[in-house]
Amino acid sequence: ITVFQKMERKYQDKPYRFFSKENEFAGKTRNFAAEKALGEYIMFVDSDNIVCPDMIEKFVYGIQHSGCDCLSSYMHYFHGELTLEQSEVSEGIYSPTGPALELAMFHNCVGDVNIIVKREAFLASGGFGTERYGYEDWRYLIKLSLLGYRLDVIPICLYYYRVLPNSVN
Repeated sequence: ITVFQKMERKYQDKPYRFFSKENEFAGKTRNFAAEKALGEYIMFVDSDNIVCPDMIEKFVYGIQHSGCDCLSSYMHYFHGELTLEQSEVSEGIYSPTGPALELAMFHNCVGDVNIIVKREAFLASGGFGTERYGYEDWRYLIKLSLLGYRLDVIPICLYYYRVLPNSVN
């Protein structure tokens, strides 16, 4: 809350909007934020992931030129603490394949929550599940594919994924 309030004060003269609400599960909160979004695209980032400096540029370029409704990407993964300046600490690369639905039933091959999605597609698909048992990103990307939206994976690492004891990748 302190960080949120500090950022709200720091950027009060900028064209940013800050919303606060009751603390709820990630899926419900992300849906809330998406409903408030004004742009053509929505990007989601987990708070413990570290984005590469060119992630936004590459996601926007990719979705504008691919004909897709949603894109995920490869990711570096690491355990523990890491800053972008320590990016050589990456322990490996996770490379999702995209919407191979038969495989996606058993293994997350579609990607993490770090995605770009057309706002129209996100809202029309009903957004993330709001249940409290996790895997909302994996389930959302499968649902989006089942509904006929086009998904793909940018085959380069655009962020660093922090592996936690309950991580699914």
